[in-house]
Amino acid sequence: MKLRCLFLLVLNGLVRTVEPQGSLEKPDLSLDVKSLTINGRLTAHCATNVTPGRVTCSLYVGNTSVTSERTTGDTCDFEVSWSQLDGDPVTIKIVQLSCDYQPNGGTGDQRSPRSDPKELLLLVPLQKATLQVTPTSITLEEKIQISCEVNKNHIGVKCQLYDNETKLEDGQCRWTMTGRQLMTGTGPGMVLLTCDYTLDVWQKQPDIKDQFDTCSDRVTVTVTDPGPSQTPRTDLKAQCQDLRPSRE
Repeated sequence: MKLRCLFLLVLNGLVRTVEPQGSLEKPDLSLDVKSLTINGRLTAHCATNVTPGRVTCSLYVGNTSVTSERTTGDTCDFEVSWSQLDGDPVTIKIVQLSCDYQPNGGTGDQRSPRSDPKELLLLVPLQKATLQVTPTSITLEEKIQISCEVNKNHIGVKCQLYDNETKLEDGQCRWTMTGRQLMTGTGPGMVLLTCDYTLDVWQKQPDIKDQFDTCSDRVTVTVTDPGPSQTPRTDLKAQCQDLRPSRE
C-alpha cells in the first residue's frame, strides 16, 4: 500500500511537470490607440502577472506572430508599425491583436493561453468620391445616369447623393432618375449634385470619418421644360461638409 501511494505521488508530480500551460495564466492585452494610420506606430502592453523578467511575449495579428519581446518586469511592451501589422496599403480593415508568453529557458510547448483579442482599425488615405452624371441637361421626363465613384478596394461602401441641402438617395452608388425626380416636385431649373460615401467599419468608430474629406466636387444639372418658361434655382451655395447627415 505504501509503495502504491508513493507511485501515485511521483506520477502526479510528473503530470504537473509535462502540463505547464495549465499553470500559466492568460495575459491581458491593452492598446494605446483604437486606430492606426499608414505611417503610425502602436504600443501594445501584454501583462503577464508572473515573476518579473522571466518570460518572453509574442504579439499576434490573427494567428500570425509579428514580433516577440522579453520583459524586464511583469508586462511586455510592444512598439510596432502599421507595416508590421498589415501588408495591404489600400484597404481599410479591422484586425485582431492578441499575445501570449513563454517562460525563459522553457521548451517550445511551454506557452500561456492566448489573451483575449483586441480590435484595431487600420486606416489608409481616403480619396474624394467622383460624381459622374450623364447627361447634364435633360427635360423633366428624361432620365439621367448618376454614379458616385469610390476606390474599388474599399469594402462595405455606402453612398449618399445630395441636391444642395437635400439627400436624394442613400445606400447604392448608382442611380437612374428623371428630371422631375431631381427637381423634387418643383418646376424646371438647375440642381447642384454632390455625393459622399461611408464605410461599414466606421460604425464602430464613427469619429474616424471626420478625419477625411470624401465628398465629391459639385456637378450642375439643368432640367428644362418643353414649354416656354423656366424658373432657375438659386439655392446653390451649400457647402459639401454641411450636407452630411448629423450624428444623433
